[in-house]
Amino acid sequence: MKNSDLRCYHCPELFVRFKLALMAAQAEQQDIAFMLKGDDLQGISDIKRYLTKQKLAFTVTSTAEQLIITVERETRV
Repeated sequence: MKNSDLRCYHCPELFVRFKLALMAAQAEQQDIAFMLKGDDLQGISDIKRYLTKQKLAFTVTSTAEQLIITVERETRV
């Protein structure tokens, strides 16, 4: 599984880096986990909306300081 730490980015750069990392993980056929700041509501909602629209399976795990979105490799819902 690949990891992508996006906590230091804000929209729109956050979303661009998310898409680049997702495409790289899909090309390598790997799962990927994105670490985001829990208070970046716009970035989180953009990412969730994109994943839902692309029909990709993902899970969201919340901790006190961050949010982790895990995307399964090419698993469509």
